[in-house]
Amino acid sequence: MPTIGNMPHIPTEPLTPIWGLDLIGPMSQGKGQVKYAVVAVDYFTKWVEVEALVTITTARMEDFVWTHIYLGSL
Repeated sequence: MPTIGNMPHIPTEPLTPIWGLDLIGPMSQGKGQVKYAVVAVDYFTKWVEVEALVTITTARMEDFVWTHIYLGSL
């Protein structure tokens, strides 16, 4: 850890994740007729969350963000 004199250098604010969200598709159909994927990447830790989708809807995207990003970070 870098130091300034005898004091360790500590960020003044807590580090917060920054997520990127991408939609992929249409692709060839897979099991369950899925042909899209939603991918979220935490740019700080490089953690990836992915879910296959049959269709892209607002409700499915809200559910993905709620369960994989918000609840996953608690």
